[in-house]
Amino acid sequence: MDDSEKDAVRISRSLKDKDMKKSDLITFRAFLESEPPTVERKISDLRYSHVNLQIGLPPIRDWALSTPDIRLHCPVKTCRGLRNFRCQPVSVDNWNGKRNIFLTYVCRNCGGFFKVYALQIKREYEESKSGSAVKFGEIPSFGPLLPPRLISMAGRERELFLKGWRAENQGLGIGSFSYYRRVVEQQKDHILTEIHKAAKRLGADNELLSSIDRAKSETRFTDAIDFVKDTIPDGLKVKGHNPLKLLHKALSKGVHELDDKQCLEKAKGIRVILSELVSNIARVTRNEREIDDALRMLLQ
Repeated sequence: MDDSEKDAVRISRSLKDKDMKKSDLITFRAFLESEPPTVERKISDLRYSHVNLQIGLPPIRDWALSTPDIRLHCPVKTCRGLRNFRCQPVSVDNWNGKRNIFLTYVCRNCGGFFKVYALQIKREYEESKSGSAVKFGEIPSFGPLLPPRLISMAGRERELFLKGWRAENQGLGIGSFSYYRRVVEQQKDHILTEIHKAAKRLGADNELLSSIDRAKSETRFTDAIDFVKDTIPDGLKVKGHNPLKLLHKALSKGVHELDDKQCLEKAKGIRVILSELVSNIARVTRNEREIDDALRMLLQ
């Protein structure tokens, strides 16, 4: 290859790097932590170079797959929170084109929880640290941790709720919105009953409690919430907002009025607000139980 050809290659690579910078480049860590399966992303630091020293031979420059530490939720009893995970040893040196691999990450805190990724990786060109990657899947499944109380709230519609959660994690907006909407409609009475119990413990007036009871007579969730969406005890609000009013707004439009991206945004909002509402109800119940236990002990 003469000097002009080498210059052409260098210019071509330079242009490729600029294109990569203009596109949605992300780090390999961000890809592993936050990207759902089946979505191919361009990675800025997929590989790193190192010098391979062999006795009696000149140094050789090798390229290896990056395996950065990542932060994930560890459900083990001794952790139960965000923890650092490290990748178990894996050898992926100087691969050509595409390659399918497994990466196994282990919690650095407890050492007892594992996250496994099935990936396809592709380098840009021989001496570039950038490339692209796509997940075939991961175990445990991709997505935010679902609080047990939230799954319990779904009751008999538990499987539908989990289908909605899986659809949301795969970026299927219409599917996730439809599943979540059906769960909320079917579990309307259960949700309102739990709100009634918590509101009573928070000292809500009889008018509010009666409006919650009247809401149960409505078939559709959005119609039922018209009775109670304008008032709710502060202890059940989500950052100062009435969660029923937020849910009413999210569910007031049907899937035929929204595109898939809008449905996905609505679906995520429904799940998050439901989770916060269930958490607030549980906190009220727990506090009330602690007060009852304290009174029983002190009045003995």
